[in-house]
Amino acid sequence: MKRYVFLVMGLTLLILVGLYLIFTSDTERRLEDEAREGILEFSYVDVTSILEKYYLPDTHETVIRTNDEYQVVSKLPRSPKSVLVLPETSDPEDVLVDKQPKYSGVWEVSLEESSKLVKYLESTGYQIDRKVSEPHYIEIILVNGEKKKRLVIFTDIIMVADLADGVNLLSFEDYLKKIMK
Repeated sequence: MKRYVFLVMGLTLLILVGLYLIFTSDTERRLEDEAREGILEFSYVDVTSILEKYYLPDTHETVIRTNDEYQVVSKLPRSPKSVLVLPETSDPEDVLVDKQPKYSGVWEVSLEESSKLVKYLESTGYQIDRKVSEPHYIEIILVNGEKKKRLVIFTDIIMVADLADGVNLLSFEDYLKKIMK
């Protein structure tokens, strides 16, 4: 009789765990599908990590993506702002060559010109180490061997600086804390 009770309890537990896994994976797939159509409010991408924050207007859900995991963090209606996006371009061009800086390291350029500059730097051997996109700006860290450049791009201004060794930049965990507030 005891064996029968343990067998029934074990089967029940197995069924419950299986149902949990099925519904959890369905929720993950639903969030992934809806996030593609939602409003991207924040994006952090580096060589090993992805962190994104989406707002789904139909359900008023705020979804956080960390690599391949999606999690709903709130369900409050609000007015989201989508991230600033560089236009696609295939023309690498050093757009700063003929321009005078507005201030030291600051130039007035369009988003399209900023995109061309990023492509130009990539064509000279720089690789994007990390990219952070927010509604008001895009920050890109480029690396070429020992050399590092930091670009901060606004809609009509770009700031370009060489980074010295030992400069502390915000990490994946720092950004995760920031967007979870």
